[in-house]
Order: sequence, then structure tokens, then C-alpha cells
Amino acid sequence: MREIKIVADTSCELSLKMASDLSVDLVPFNITIDETTQFKDTFDMSSAEFYKKIKENGAHPKTSLPSPGDYLEVFERHAKDGKDIICFCLSSVLSGSYQSALTAANDIRDRYPEIKVYVVDTKLATWLISSIVTDTVELANQGVEAEKIIKAIESAQTDFIGTFTVDSLDQLVRGGRISKIAGVAGNVLDIKPIIHLKDGGLAAGIKLRGRKKAVVYTVDKLYEWLQGKNLADYRIFALYGDNLEDGKEIQRLINQKLDVPESEIFLRAAGSTIGAHTGPTINAAASIARLKV
Repeated sequence: MREIKIVADTSCELSLKMASDLSVDLVPFNITIDETTQFKDTFDMSSAEFYKKIKENGAHPKTSLPSPGDYLEVFERHAKDGKDIICFCLSSVLSGSYQSALTAANDIRDRYPEIKVYVVDTKLATWLISSIVTDTVELANQGVEAEKIIKAIESAQTDFIGTFTVDSLDQLVRGGRISKIAGVAGNVLDIKPIIHLKDGGLAAGIKLRGRKKAVVYTVDKLYEWLQGKNLADYRIFALYGDNLEDGKEIQRLINQKLDVPESEIFLRAAGSTIGAHTGPTINAAASIARLKV
């Protein structure tokens, strides 16, 4: 059985050190803050630096997806070494990264017919992707066959919840991630919108007055979703943008609601690719099943 190499685009949020420790190759999104500031996500600027810049400049950042050539460069390096490849991409509903990876994978299959390349449209975003990436690395290191890993991924990627809130929907509307109609009420009278990750895209939910109510609602939805489940089979995340204290608040609320030790709730910042569309005020409660074979 061939060695399996894991690749992911940077929407998975793994830092360079995390990726190095896991031996995961990252393919970056490109982010433009203004006419003079462009960078490769994760590689050139941390998410903390990114949020600081957009707040200082009042900028409206844009993202551009990895090209087929970006993926091909990584894939070919491992194909030459005789390694099969599993690649994880941001949901195809939200980005064309998956299509770029597919194009590169087809090129590799033509030139290296003995190499298997699996491109996964995660239908997910942010740290939910990192969860399945991490488990895939572990299973591959245990010698589990790629086909069995893919089946486990397909099961886990539909067994998740992701609910978040932001102060304003302007950036999501501007980037086309939600409709203008859905975005209107989110900017009035301290109304905080609830957004759900659903069917690979973003679905606008109810609107609540005040950030506190909105954050509590995300945790309540997580609690409801996890009822009857074995919590050991899931990773739980408290996500924030540029304010660590916001994340700690979500972590505490999850701890109180679920009686899960805070040390077992992953406190994580949303990275630049996601933050470019949500802005720095994102707060989320999320969970996803661990891979099982």
C-alpha cells in the first residue's frame, strides 16, 4: 500500500506549525486588503495581523482561490515520490478551490496513472475542516486504506453543526455569500443575525437583539444538536475573530451548558480566508464527528 499524503487549502485554519507537525501540505488562498497589501493566507500574515489591518484601514478584503497550478505543484511533488494524495478543500458552494484541485488532480491522473488522488469537497469551512484533516492524518499513519478513510470522511462531513453570528452582514453580502435581502435586517438597531453552515453554504437564520443573546443562541443550538450523542465522538469548537475574550466567553457558555471541561473545547480564531468574508466580529459554536473506520 502506498503512503498517503494529506493536502488542504488554508481555509482549514491550520497554522504552519500545526501543518508541519501533522505533515500536511497547505495550498494558500490569496487575500487582498487594499491596492498595496496582498498576501498568501497563513504563509505571509497571521490572522491577528490581518484583523488589525482591516480594522485600522476600514478595508473590505477580498479573497482569490488557489489556482490549478498551485495545487499541481504540490500534487506532482508527491506523485513523483509515489505517494497517493487526499486533498481537502473549502466547500464548493463557497469557493472554487475544489474545482482548481480537481483540475490539478486530473492532470496528475493522466501523467501518473498509478497514483490515486482523492479531492474532497468538504462542504465545510474553517476549523471543522481541520478536524477531519487531523483525523485523516492519524488514520493514514495507522495504515488505514485510502478508500476506507474516504468513507469515514463522507460520514463525518454530514455530521456537524456550525452556527455563528457577526455584528454586520455587510462583508458577507459584499462577497456574495448571502443575499442582499437577508443582509438588510442585520444592520438595524443592534440586531445580530444568526448564520448556519448548511448544505455547504451559508443560510441566514433568525435575528436577535444584542450580541449576548446571539452568542447564547449559538451555544443553545449546539447543546440541542448534541443531545443523545456520545460527546467523546465529537470535537467541539468555540470560535472567534479578533477578540480572544469573545471566544473564551463562548467556551465558558459551552462548558456550563454541556458540562464539558473547557480544556476539551477547542478555542480557535477564524483565519483570514473566512474572516475576509465575515469580518472580525465572528463568534461561533460548532462541532463535528470524529472519523471512524
